[in-house]
Amino acid sequence: PGATNVLPGRGPVILLRSDEFVADPRLVEGLRQAAVQARVPHQLAVAKEDGSGAGFIRSSMEGIPAAAVLVPCTGVGTPRQQLEIRDLEAAVELLVKLFLRPLVI
Repeated sequence: PGATNVLPGRGPVILLRSDEFVADPRLVEGLRQAAVQARVPHQLAVAKEDGSGAGFIRSSMEGIPAAAVLVPCTGVGTPRQQLEIRDLEAAVELLVKLFLRPLVI
């Protein structure tokens, strides 16, 4: 929602920051590396609002490293919200690849 230069059909979005949230750079790099190694198309974006709740996670207690992977949609907040199924499948593949590799924080 409101992300810069995000287009449906070009893969999931790795959110760099929004008004509510700044992604942990180590997690962003881990996501990017997993995407490149798995040949998963992806987009990087900055958004005004993200609706992911990641800002609450990152700011809780002493701070928990967080990142957000979003699926680009059109018509958000309307009865005609749509997404490309290949973006959803790519997001799942990206997360599976990320979780199957060692991640050092």
